[in-house]
Amino acid sequence: MPSVLSVQLNNTEFILFGDSMLRRFYNYVHNTRDTPQSSFCRGGQEIGDLTTALKKNTKYFVEQKLLIMIGTNDLMRISQPRRDFAFICQDLLRLRNLIQKCKFSKIIWLSIPPVPCTFFNPGHRDAWIEVNSFIQDQIVPSMRNTQFLSITDLFCTNFDTEIQLSRYVPEHYEPHNMQVHWNSRTIDIVRERIRQLLFKNTASRYQRFR
Repeated sequence: MPSVLSVQLNNTEFILFGDSMLRRFYNYVHNTRDTPQSSFCRGGQEIGDLTTALKKNTKYFVEQKLLIMIGTNDLMRISQPRRDFAFICQDLLRLRNLIQKCKFSKIIWLSIPPVPCTFFNPGHRDAWIEVNSFIQDQIVPSMRNTQFLSITDLFCTNFDTEIQLSRYVPEHYEPHNMQVHWNSRTIDIVRERIRQLLFKNTASRYQRFR
């Protein structure tokens, strides 16, 4: 099996697919700064990069569980929002098809946080909203064993005017800084939300079979 990053959530091992934000999640959960290399979860990764990494490796993930958040870097690099939104959607569809071939037994797909340095650029905020909506309304419902978990409210209480900078690492607040990393408090909240989702799923199954 190729090198992967994983974390335990509610005594269940989840493989991580994503970029530096989920790598930071891994570091926090494991209390380490020494992150192993993984082509499925690495800094700067875009949707197309993950698709390429996955193409020859789908057979390794049968019956595994997946936590995925991808698209932040795609949104940071758009130059023409309407055109690039269409490209991102195409990339997401290709990635979805490959993930389906992996036959994961459980998938949690996290929404993409806003990027502070581009949030107020013309078209960027709309693209961020539309990409998350596309994942929630088009990608996730078409996949087996997959749930969408929105964490948008942690970062943005009002889509039009406000972004919660307190959720990010302080040095990434500056307008020229093209990085976006959540801080440990935010990671803690996201981890707890995932745990609650898993607990709710377990409770629902128990009720169904009583």
